[in-house]
Amino acid sequence: PLNSITGFSELLASGETDKSKRKEYIDIIKRQSKRILNLIDNISEISKLEAGKINLSSTPCNLSLLLNELALGFNQQRAAKRREMVELELILPETPVKEILSDSGRLQQVLLNIINFSQRNTLQGKIQFGYTIDEENKKVDFFIHDTSEGLTKEEQKVIFNRFMMTDDAEKTKLEDAGLGLTISREIIKAMGGKIWVESEIGKGTSFFFTIPYEKVTSEPVEETEYEVSEEQFYNWSNKVILIVDDEDVNAMFLDAVFQDTGARTLFAKNGLQAVELIKNINKIDLVLMDLKMPVMNGIEATRAIRKLNQTIPIIAQTAMVNQEDMNKCLDAGCNSTIIKPIEVEELLLKVNHYFAN
Repeated sequence: PLNSITGFSELLASGETDKSKRKEYIDIIKRQSKRILNLIDNISEISKLEAGKINLSSTPCNLSLLLNELALGFNQQRAAKRREMVELELILPETPVKEILSDSGRLQQVLLNIINFSQRNTLQGKIQFGYTIDEENKKVDFFIHDTSEGLTKEEQKVIFNRFMMTDDAEKTKLEDAGLGLTISREIIKAMGGKIWVESEIGKGTSFFFTIPYEKVTSEPVEETEYEVSEEQFYNWSNKVILIVDDEDVNAMFLDAVFQDTGARTLFAKNGLQAVELIKNINKIDLVLMDLKMPVMNGIEATRAIRKLNQTIPIIAQTAMVNQEDMNKCLDAGCNSTIIKPIEVEELLLKVNHYFAN
């Protein structure tokens, strides 16, 4: 991926490419950058999982809502990429269970890893996914079926392995599985479940995994919903946003995101500077807080800010995806979190939610 990023960046820098080619090259650079970030995250993730250093949360999880959101996201992505040949079909039980106790973030991660693998290998037809409840054995059975060309017996043996040795014919099919399926296996194992694959050449591939089924007895907590429109314009000319990040490039990116909104941006390179700005400037309407910084980290800074101001919205920027780490942000006083690499529209929607209210 790095080779293509460097190569296409040089072509763009030459200034000799037309407008349509520039867009194509930028899209390639974005995709390959995400691929590198994903690889780095996966390497870190699998090391922690195999060392038993990640704790799973047990919170109410609305399965139908979770799966519906995945299907919606996939189909929006499919429409944007004009991949009309492949359909994602969600299959729910006749009587869906309302909520179970589980780690919804990790569950979503497993489903995404498998669906993404199926998507890459299914050129036409459909991908079906869903779940059933096994009341007798107290477990939830998930399935993902695709109409890909299928996997050989040898491929099925190594597909969940951390390191795979394959010949050239198998390489293309398995290389992008990367560590995603290995991570999925470790997560399901940590949850007390199991995962496996069944496939036949010419007849597609099916992934199955199970997790323990534990009902929720208390009232569920309502989740914040963000309205999404096809095209949104923001006028925040009377707003001030404090960007807290020790990386200049990250701060430049966030400043560029807000450039067309009219918002004024202030900058702090560490948590201590952020606290001082909150002390001395009354007119700060929202804080974008990085977590890993020198002098004072984002968690410490958020706690200090909350002693000064209980109402200012604080959005934590985090590369951590598990529920336990997100809970640390919320417990410190953050209103919400946004996962790096940051999607521009998601960030704008979150900020607009707080400004609108």
